[in-house]
Amino acid sequence: MVLGNDLKILTAIAAFQMCSTGVAVADAMISKAEAYGSQYHLMDHNGQCAVSLDGTTPSLVLSLAAPCGFVSQDGVEAQIYDTGKVVHIAMVAGPPVPADQISADSGFTAEQNCSHAGQPVMFDGQRLSLGEASIEPYMFCHNLGMDDLYFQDLMTSQK
Repeated sequence: MVLGNDLKILTAIAAFQMCSTGVAVADAMISKAEAYGSQYHLMDHNGQCAVSLDGTTPSLVLSLAAPCGFVSQDGVEAQIYDTGKVVHIAMVAGPPVPADQISADSGFTAEQNCSHAGQPVMFDGQRLSLGEASIEPYMFCHNLGMDDLYFQDLMTSQK
């Protein structure tokens, strides 16, 4: 888990880095998810990532810098994990690491749009809530998806 100051520092660095990467990266991110027949949108709210119920007004502000996007396995729609209990979880990834800063030995590519920061958004049909943000190198890839085991571990740690 991450201390608040560490996340603030990472958010500031990521926001600075994103100024040079351009709008094309943000356009490649999945900004809409659907669960329980409702749509949820991600948006930039004063440099922070926010989730919106109507696509125009922020409902909850995440601990991630904008731009952000839902993690996707196919690059077309958000990966939604069904816990089998009522709760559905979508992982939001923060700004991708700029291509020139990806470590050669990381095994990741610029096309995977990996971020060091991510935060879960949970839907239960009536309520929208946020899990704790975390920092893990290259863990949250916009175009790579997440393993189901990560979501299962997340549910265990959120209790």
